[in-house]
Amino acid sequence: MLTVLQQEVLPAFFSADPEGSVEVLALDESVDRHFGFLRGGYAVQHYAIAETQQGRRGAATLRAWDTAVPSDYLDVLLSILQVATYPHIPLFHGGPFGLDFVFLFSRPVEHVPSQFPKSWLDWARSDADFGREAHNLNAVLFGDSVEAARLERRRYVWAAPLPRDALSELLGWIIDRLNVLLLEVADPANSETDGCIDFTCALELNLSLIRLMRRVLHAMATEEAPAGKFLAFEVGDIIDQLSRQLLKTEETAVFKLLFNPVAGRELIKKLLGAVPLRAPQIMLSAVDAIYDDLQAGVGESIWVPGKVSEAGVRVKRSDLQGERVEEIGEFTGTLLRVLRNTHHGYFTRGDSRARPSRYLALTTGNIPDSISSLPFFWLLALLADPAAFVGWSPLPLSAFD
Repeated sequence: MLTVLQQEVLPAFFSADPEGSVEVLALDESVDRHFGFLRGGYAVQHYAIAETQQGRRGAATLRAWDTAVPSDYLDVLLSILQVATYPHIPLFHGGPFGLDFVFLFSRPVEHVPSQFPKSWLDWARSDADFGREAHNLNAVLFGDSVEAARLERRRYVWAAPLPRDALSELLGWIIDRLNVLLLEVADPANSETDGCIDFTCALELNLSLIRLMRRVLHAMATEEAPAGKFLAFEVGDIIDQLSRQLLKTEETAVFKLLFNPVAGRELIKKLLGAVPLRAPQIMLSAVDAIYDDLQAGVGESIWVPGKVSEAGVRVKRSDLQGERVEEIGEFTGTLLRVLRNTHHGYFTRGDSRARPSRYLALTTGNIPDSISSLPFFWLLALLADPAAFVGWSPLPLSAFD
């Protein structure tokens, strides 16, 4: 592999980009073994060791469903960073198991969407879409470049990439935070129930975290705009469940907070603003832009005259007797939760206490495609301060004999 790298890969890269650079990342194999221990503990917490040994396959629990080992975390985080400032692609990565080479371009390349349809499947799949953001086609035809970019890309479009030094700094910070996270996730003593180590909780935390990161990446990389929204909802669900398990928050409370363009924005900006790097500071304007887009889009989607004012949105009470004014942030978080729930159908009459139909009846459902970029900032907030974000507080190091 090193021969191929030295004789083929590196010469080809530096021939194409003489001013580019390469970062080499290696995984600690001992930590990888600890993740196998989590899987084994999960199995023997449910079935006797003698039973599990009969299969002679080691601890095979969910191994084919999701390996969830350190190399998975590293690869997915590098891919997230690769598409973080779409359409500007500043890097790519690859390498053998346990060794990653990060190729940093001197000047980011720009992703250009392929012409539709790319295949017969695209043509057929287009008839399954719903929830696409509506755009002003007349404005596009008359030369509105901003609206044209939104229509073509159907996601948040960065005006410029991160400066190269800020990107390198962010890469180092992400690797540093990943090191800390993997060390703590690999330690089953950080998961406890009734004074005992809980291997079930330990492995399920691991599986939930890697699932979270993979869905963040999928939301950012999918070329199907409606799918990006649904994936953002899924990421919100996972974070909501993490908070329920670790902070004992009420169900859906954190989901609604994440999509709240007032309180949710404030939380994310607070956590990212505390990171002493250039990149998060630059990204705060993107956070503002996406939440502004969401708030404006929700306001414009309310089609019943007179329901929107500076004070908020007038919504029917759950008994449909009279109305109450909900602040726009609260209304937006609740509306997106209700829209998320349509994945299992639209029958709301069985939920008369909440009566979600009173929100659905007010909106056209024209929600900005740009919300698919929100999970990236949620993930950065999680890496920056997992205790403040979801309540993940591992045992302190060097605190015990």
